[in-house]
Amino acid sequence: MGRLPERLVPIYDIIGHYHMTTCPDLRIGQLFSNFQAWLEKEVGTDIYYLEDYRFLEYLEKYLDTLEKKEINK
Repeated sequence: MGRLPERLVPIYDIIGHYHMTTCPDLRIGQLFSNFQAWLEKEVGTDIYYLEDYRFLEYLEKYLDTLEKKEINK
């Protein structure tokens, strides 16, 4: 049995909220490209292999680093 498509709705809601409140000037491709680079450098893993819950966990950590950079400008 495959993954349930219904699981995607809350995930996209969370991603959209983070994107709109943390870095709305970034295009979606920029957000994910920058996140992937950060993930490889800071965590040492590939975005391709992450389960959804880990993706969101690491995305939150990544966006926290963006917020801290903005605060320290």
